[in-house]
Amino acid sequence: MALQTSGAISLDDIHVEAGGTTGTQASLNDTDIRGLNAATGKTINSTQGTEIDFADFYGASAGSSIATGLSGSLDSVSGTSDAWETRTVDISAYAGAEVRLVFGYVNGFQGVSFRGDIQLDDVRLDGTTYSFENTGHSWQTTTSNTLIANYSSASFSTLAVGTTTNRWNVDSGGTPSGGTGRTDADAGSYYVYAETSSGASGRGYVLRSPAVTLDSSPTLNYAVARNGDNIGALNVYLDVISAGSGGGGGGGGGGGGSTSFNTFSYAAVKEDQTQDAFGQFTFDTDSFIATAVGTLAFRLRLASGVLHFEVKKVAGTNAVRYDSNTSGIYDSTTTTISTTYVSLGTIVVPSPVDVKVNWSFTLSGTGGTGNITGNTASTGATYALSDNTFQTLTNGQSAGFIATVSNTLSTAGSQARYLVINNLPLTLQKSGYTTTEVADFDGQLTASVQNTGGGGGMFCLHESILIDSEHGPLSINDIEDVVRVWSWNFEKQEKELVDILSVVKVTHDNLWFIDGLLLTEDHVIYTEDNEAICVRPEKALENYGIKARAIAKGDTLHTLDGSIRTVNRISRYEGSHTTYTLRTINRNFYADGVLVDGEV
Repeated sequence: MALQTSGAISLDDIHVEAGGTTGTQASLNDTDIRGLNAATGKTINSTQGTEIDFADFYGASAGSSIATGLSGSLDSVSGTSDAWETRTVDISAYAGAEVRLVFGYVNGFQGVSFRGDIQLDDVRLDGTTYSFENTGHSWQTTTSNTLIANYSSASFSTLAVGTTTNRWNVDSGGTPSGGTGRTDADAGSYYVYAETSSGASGRGYVLRSPAVTLDSSPTLNYAVARNGDNIGALNVYLDVISAGSGGGGGGGGGGGGSTSFNTFSYAAVKEDQTQDAFGQFTFDTDSFIATAVGTLAFRLRLASGVLHFEVKKVAGTNAVRYDSNTSGIYDSTTTTISTTYVSLGTIVVPSPVDVKVNWSFTLSGTGGTGNITGNTASTGATYALSDNTFQTLTNGQSAGFIATVSNTLSTAGSQARYLVINNLPLTLQKSGYTTTEVADFDGQLTASVQNTGGGGGMFCLHESILIDSEHGPLSINDIEDVVRVWSWNFEKQEKELVDILSVVKVTHDNLWFIDGLLLTEDHVIYTEDNEAICVRPEKALENYGIKARAIAKGDTLHTLDGSIRTVNRISRYEGSHTTYTLRTINRNFYADGVLVDGEV
């Protein structure tokens, strides 16, 4: 029921209409309250921290409820059709939500298995067009048999140009298998297709887009080609990350945020400063394989004064991490750990800095051993870290350790051996200082620490945006210092491959969506005429001395391949997110095919 249109309105009235419980703590700045729809039909005000008034709520009501997680099938197509067909999907019910577009494909059962190479192109999601011209545009694909029912536990890899089997690929000129796939694209020369060679009939392939925030009237169109005698069924879904301003109801929620599990928030780095909320990691060997081994690799890496705590799966199956709740204590929600490094947290620290991790673990299951040891070979680290022993790091150095579990089963099918790392408290201290220096040291470091959220301090790109390297598009989590990236030499007026001088990853809550790019409000990108533009030019000038103008719809961007890319949508991207930037000799680099400034 909508709020009254006259008379007194209490904060409790507004809170209940937003879906909260009467008598519980709330503030006008809460997302759910700002998500109420005014009498005009528009959201009260979706931007936190901006002016809002009780009078704005006369006649306001909760928006439609949007459940988070994977939606039901929004469109389905199956069978053979040797032509490009453009389909329209109604996604109006998801207005204001933060979502990923998900395609789930199951190879057919009726023909030769490799003749099921279904193709997609010209995906138009709420004003952004993905034509996949020689790039994956930050999309992701599964690489193992994945049916849509297992989406929540699926592992994803970066979508890339190629013809690798058992995954989605970007390609042109026809798929490599005979008797399947068209040789043209619906738009341009490139398309996306599922490579079904070496895959059995009935195998699942999942493709998903970067996260986007839909506007008030979202639209979706895509082109599909189904040439082959074993084409199966393609279904379209939305993975709802956040209901956003269109989501209506929801829990009570008081004012003020809580510390993120993945981000340090020390007021200063001082003697024996410990963060002990890294949760719980579980890893097991494969119960279907005799004498199996599983390994997790952890790494502390110092780059440009930012300490990164990272983890990846080296070998084995079923590596998961228990996520934290709002108090920083691990709960029952699990996250699958990938074979590439993912961040557990970052913090700005002095160089050099002393670091140590105090690990503990338990073993369960049948047969075998488990242990945690210092390691450089599997972690790619400079030093092997020892349990609860300080290691000094300077910029460019890292310390690593591995957790390994193995079973000694004589036959497959018995119970696996499990290793559970109960927590990983990290301790930091400034290298070489004494206890008497702590007070002075605290005062020097307080302003340098990156806290959860925070708008300024460094302009960055969202971690999902791929970097254009000499080896093609790469995730920031996969990039190494030896990899060269494409950059623009303004003096020579030509693009060139250059070394990465430093990599910085921090958390920001001031991101904007610019036609597929996710970047902070003061991050400068360039037009095709090499004019500097950004969302808030005054911030770019104030923080970094860069003169830029405000980005506008219709601007044509400087692209790596010279293609035309026009700005059609500019919108706020809510929430705190891991971001990055690179420093190069040219002070710029290409990300998602667009020239972006890289000043650190």
